[in-house]
Amino acid sequence: MAMGMWLATVSFEDGSVIYAQYSTVVEALLESLYESACPIGGTLPDGSHCYRATVTGEPLRSSRSKPPSASDDMRLVEIETEPDATRWYALYCPSRQMIVGPPSSHHQSRLHEEFDLVRDPAGVRHLRRDTGDDVTACGHHRPGPGLGFLRPRNGFDIEPPDPGPPTDLYAEWNSPDLCRQCLLACASETWS
Repeated sequence: MAMGMWLATVSFEDGSVIYAQYSTVVEALLESLYESACPIGGTLPDGSHCYRATVTGEPLRSSRSKPPSASDDMRLVEIETEPDATRWYALYCPSRQMIVGPPSSHHQSRLHEEFDLVRDPAGVRHLRRDTGDDVTACGHHRPGPGLGFLRPRNGFDIEPPDPGPPTDLYAEWNSPDLCRQCLLACASETWS
């Protein structure tokens, strides 16, 4: 196992789990998913000692060529990576049998730096890029004031006041007032 590779546990809302590898070099979840993992101190299939928890077996079948599941069929998962138990929420596509993103916890900060939330006339919150064109991530024109989600990056070396931890909007996937199409657009654009 490469030094920058760590175990990631992907937990579904029904309690089932699958596994992936997380690279601290690129700070992202790798695409392949696995049914099993070897815990620290366990024995790997080749009989060697497992000094670091790792995935085992062959990767599960996934296919980018299949059409993606409808947004209502996407499944919310929680990802936890070793060694520091970093957690974030992501979306699993059942038809492709893969995580569609976001691939890391850093995505939470990126959303705050590039987007604000705006409400449509029905009260649904949409992600709108901070570019002045009033177009949401799902492609709709939504003018009006933002809801204060945006935390633009300071271009200087001056430390701004700490606004607290970023909000993980994917944790709100099942909220009826959050646009799923916006979240899907933002999740998939970050996958490498």
